Amino acid sequence: MGDRVVIGILMYIFITASWIGCRKSDISEKRSPGERAFRSYCQSCHILPKPSDKTDNEWPAIVERYGARAKLSNEQINQIIGYLTANN
Repeated sequence: MGDRVVIGILMYIFITASWIGCRKSDISEKRSPGERAFRSYCQSCHILPKPSDKTDNEWPAIVERYGARAKLSNEQINQIIGYLTANN
């Protein structure tokens, strides 16, 4: 390969990586506090369920039970419940 091709490939990789990094932070900033807490705390132990996996009536008991085990604050638990029921 010529030097120009290698430089072009490296520039493409750098630009793509920079764009992806910016895009992830943009997405994260648009998430609600409940979604950020859900992704942060719940994902640390298992694969995240979809909000539609349970009903609005089922989520509070599940989140409260596991939230207590994870030593989440009442505010964090309520944020997660709010996110799950709003996106159910």
